[in-house]
Amino acid sequence: MTETNSPTFIEVNGVRFETLVPQPLIKIPAYGETTSVPLEVRITNVSDVPYRFDLRSFYPQLLDPQGRLIGSGLNQNSSTLIQDEEIPLIMPQNEVKLYLEMDLIWYDPNLLRLIKAIYGGSLKFYSPIVDTLYGEVNIYPETYRICFKYVNQLTDRQMFLFSAGRTQVNDFWIGEVYTPFSFIEFQVFSNP
Repeated sequence: MTETNSPTFIEVNGVRFETLVPQPLIKIPAYGETTSVPLEVRITNVSDVPYRFDLRSFYPQLLDPQGRLIGSGLNQNSSTLIQDEEIPLIMPQNEVKLYLEMDLIWYDPNLLRLIKAIYGGSLKFYSPIVDTLYGEVNIYPETYRICFKYVNQLTDRQMFLFSAGRTQVNDFWIGEVYTPFSFIEFQVFSNP
């Protein structure tokens, strides 16, 4: 495995990965409201070989202000057919962006969660830590770090595609990568 690091990207086996946070300052919503949290991963094929990626396999990882990993879980209650755009083949010197928009919502007046309905289920961040200042709060006003994890061990896969049914899909990039951490800050909501 060949790897190149920089503060903004990591390059592994001929592919460059970047974490993008288009809106690094997020206002915590008023109770009963929701705030959108847009996230992106840019995947650039810097090799001379075409590679395919399963974009559904990029999972966000969130570190709290003290650098502790906030747990996440994907509760999936159904399987979905895969759309062709979810497994793009990236030609040499081209790039693809994965867009993921999560929601910052209140579960109750003391419990704020980051959640996303995704792939027939829901992805949510949770924390077993009870904070002495904020109580049992998952997300509170502070700066966090976020990245994405991607793991793939198979070049060829049998998949259920929306366009073709059960079929073999080839040319997947093989490797494991954590994109570089980007900062995201959650601030208290204030009325104008």
